[in-house]
Amino acid sequence: MAPGGSGRGSTQCLKSEADSGFLGFRPTSVDPALRRRRRGPRNRKRGWRRLAQEPLGLEVDQFLEDVRLQERTSGGLISEAPDEKLFFVDTGSKKNAPELSKRTRSQKRSLLLKKPLRVDLILENTSKVPAPKDVLAHQVPNARKLKRKEQLWEKLAKQGELPREVRRAQARLLNPPATKAKPGPQDTVERPFYDLWAKDNPLERPLAGQDTFFLEQTKKKGVKRPPHLHTKPSQVPAVEVTPAGASYNPSFEDHQTLLRAAHEVELQRQKEAEKLERQLALPASEQPATQDATGHVLDRVSAALMLILGVWDLQTTSR
Repeated sequence: MAPGGSGRGSTQCLKSEADSGFLGFRPTSVDPALRRRRRGPRNRKRGWRRLAQEPLGLEVDQFLEDVRLQERTSGGLISEAPDEKLFFVDTGSKKNAPELSKRTRSQKRSLLLKKPLRVDLILENTSKVPAPKDVLAHQVPNARKLKRKEQLWEKLAKQGELPREVRRAQARLLNPPATKAKPGPQDTVERPFYDLWAKDNPLERPLAGQDTFFLEQTKKKGVKRPPHLHTKPSQVPAVEVTPAGASYNPSFEDHQTLLRAAHEVELQRQKEAEKLERQLALPASEQPATQDATGHVLDRVSAALMLILGVWDLQTTSR
């Protein structure tokens, strides 16, 4: 129990030292800055900036910046460059080179004229990284359509035919359209003459017989109604409005009125059914018709039944 307790106490002491931020005096003490782990979300930009300030993030950023510098200055990584680009063999001396003092003033002036200006050198691109190719700048509108048209023209040229546009242009040159003659003074249509102050003015004929308000205010006719607005578009009757007692929350009087009307309809239907049964019932004194009886009795009963059914149909349709 003692060793376990001492080990647990030492770990708790180390944790307290690390949390306090001070380095302990024990040999097992560790720098709290190394033990403490930086926590924080990595799904936000604040976490990215925090990662860039850590040692691993600084090392990665420095490496990437070094790679970009090598690409700008030498056009690529120096470790991947060939030997011919890094080293050269010195085969001569400067004694064989022409001296600058021997050049004449005209030569020096011509060299100065060929030398670019300092402003142009400053604005010149010094990066060895090639600029990204602008694909849109090299594209031609309707390039596929023009390419197909050129292929069609080449095919027609091999067959000895001309394109349709060329044939139409040649036809217009051979048969030019007739020029239209300009209308002369005799071709102009003369307007009818009328007296503006006469009583029979043609401009006032549409206003004859109109209302006073129409003549003073609007002087505009209404829109002519189409003929189908005066007739019903369908022969089907309009939807009947249900009575007030059939609503969701009717009053007591309206509901009782609706029930009374429904009760009267059912009573009338029951009376008609009882009347029909009485008419079809056989008298008690007579015997029921059978196959052994005479056939004229069955014919009379069937005729009477058909007559009663026809009368009942007429009553229901009229109602």
